[in-house]
Parts: sequence; structure tokens; C-alpha cells
Amino acid sequence: MKAPTLITPRLTLRALRKSDAPEIARKIAPWGVIKWLSAPPHPYRLADARWFIANQGTGVHWAITTNDAFLGVIGMPDLGYWLAQAHQGRGYMTEAARAVIKWHFAQSEDPIVSGHMIGNHASRAVLSKLGFVDTHVAVQFAEPLGEEVQVQRMALTADRWAAS
Repeated sequence: MKAPTLITPRLTLRALRKSDAPEIARKIAPWGVIKWLSAPPHPYRLADARWFIANQGTGVHWAITTNDAFLGVIGMPDLGYWLAQAHQGRGYMTEAARAVIKWHFAQSEDPIVSGHMIGNHASRAVLSKLGFVDTHVAVQFAEPLGEEVQVQRMALTADRWAAS
């Protein structure tokens, strides 16, 4: 499914484009970003970004942009995301995730699942602000780290979202 364009007060979330590959490769590669992700290879290269854009599978992924600047990526069905270091700490990810969650629950009552590596306090704060609750801790292989890590899995139901 192609990602529909979602507009928030500060952001435009749009489908990924082939032309996004250089920005993805440049902005996900810093250790402060990639160390909190489980799937991307490290080091992350332009070829990896091109592969990611071309092979989104059944997922839906958005480029997070503002004033035509590329900030990061957010995707579903499991809510996953990353934001370039220069744009962290400004509430952009909460705003982007809120738009994606609203889009999801407008068409489905299926719960949304997500998670964060234990120790990723910023990601936990985003999910908690949005109403996600802890479900369990899972062990998952983190490609950039080359080892298994503990991941706090979380979920958000349509009822909890509606009540927030």
C-alpha cells in the first residue's frame, strides 16, 4: 500500500521516493540514531537506503518532512520510526506518530504494536505520550549492535486512543 500524505501543523508525511535514498543514508547512519534500531545494517550505505525504499513489503512507510527538509521515517504495521539527530527533542516524532495513529484508527480498530530498546528513553517517552502501554519484554537481534537486546513491547488500542 502506498502511504497517503498526512499533514500536521508542522510536518508533511509522504510516501518515500527513490530520491530520498541519499537523505535516508546520511541521516540514519550516525551512531546516535542507528544504535536504537534493530534492522538496519551498520555501517548504513546508500545501497541500503535504495533497497529499503524498493522493498517495503506489506508495510506503509512515510518520509517525515518539514519545509521540504527530510527529518526521518515512520512506518506501520508495527509502529517504527527514526529521526535525524538534528531534529530530535522538538516533538516532531510525537506529532508524526499521532498523525499515523489517527490514520490507522480511522480505517481499523486493530491495536497498534510498537516497542523500544530498553534504555531508549526518548522513544519510550514518545510511545507513552501517545497512550501505549507495556505488554512484555522480548529479546530481539539488533543488527547495528550485532547482538540480542531487550525490547519493551507496547500496544495501543482503539479504545485507549479514543479516550486520550
